[in-house]
Amino acid sequence: MNLSDVEMVARLVERIEKIGEAAAVKAALAGQPMTWVKLERYVEIAGDSVDAVQARRKAGKWLNGRECKVVDGRVWINLRAVEQWIEKWE
Repeated sequence: MNLSDVEMVARLVERIEKIGEAAAVKAALAGQPMTWVKLERYVEIAGDSVDAVQARRKAGKWLNGRECKVVDGRVWINLRAVEQWIEKWE
């Protein structure tokens, strides 16, 4: 396997992970009447990590009031907004 093959496989794995995250969020929405869930619950249902969420917030990929917000010192995640963000992600 040469370097371009390794890069191609890495990109494919990354894309598969994103599709898996989107599917998990979609499944959670189907059984979840709530739009906003606490960060810990989002991590459970999406298989995402707290560090990844915080990195997206810090980078401005997820905006306060849209994909996430802080209420009483706790981070909440908007499942519907995250699903839309994932579907637009390339």
